[in-house]
Amino acid sequence: MITKLLSVGVLATLFGCASIARGTTELVTIQSVPSGAAVTTDIGLSCPVTPCQLKVPRNKAFTATAKLGNQTGTVKVDTVATNEGNNAMVGNVVVGGLIGAAVDSGNGANKDHKPNPATIYLK
Repeated sequence: MITKLLSVGVLATLFGCASIARGTTELVTIQSVPSGAAVTTDIGLSCPVTPCQLKVPRNKAFTATAKLGNQTGTVKVDTVATNEGNNAMVGNVVVGGLIGAAVDSGNGANKDHKPNPATIYLK
C-alpha cells in the first residue's frame, strides 16, 4: 500500500496538472522577413516591431499580419496537443483528477502553438 502511494506521489510530482505545470498562456515569437514590421492578430494582440513576443492563451489559434511600408504578409499559428502537455494530463488521470483533466483540455494547458517562432514573409 505504501509503495502504491509513493508511486502515485512520484507520478503526481513528475507530471502534475498541466494548468499549474505549464500555464494557460505561451509566449509566441513573431518574426518577419524583412524585420521591423508592425504586427496585429485576429485575437486582438499586437506588437509595434518585429521580432517580438506575444503572450497568447494556449487554447487560441490565430492569424498574425505584419506590415512594413507597402509590404504585408500573414502567418497562421495553430494549437496542437504536445507530449509535454499530454504527460501533464496523465498526471491528472493517475491522481484521479478527471475534473483537472477536463479543465486542462478546456483551457489548452496541454497545447502549444505551432509554428513558434512564426515567420512572416513580407511581399
